[in-house]
Amino acid sequence: MKFIGIDLTSAFAASPRAIDIAVLDDRRNARFFAVAWPNAEAVISRDASFLTEMLRAQVPVGSSERIVIAIDGPQGCREHNA
Repeated sequence: MKFIGIDLTSAFAASPRAIDIAVLDDRRNARFFAVAWPNAEAVISRDASFLTEMLRAQVPVGSSERIVIAIDGPQGCREHNA
């Protein structure tokens, strides 16, 4: 079994920080990665295929291994002027 934690950053920041990924296997070995956001068109269109590509490197296609994926993302917040 693998545990994969994904910490999304804001894709709409002036200079988006990379997405952090942590993978913990059943032997408690941890690996850490940073992945750049895809192009703006993919983000705006909400095309999640980039997420599939990120995970494909960690979980071979056709694998029957059990996986727990936790995704943490920024909460939308805007200041309003009254």
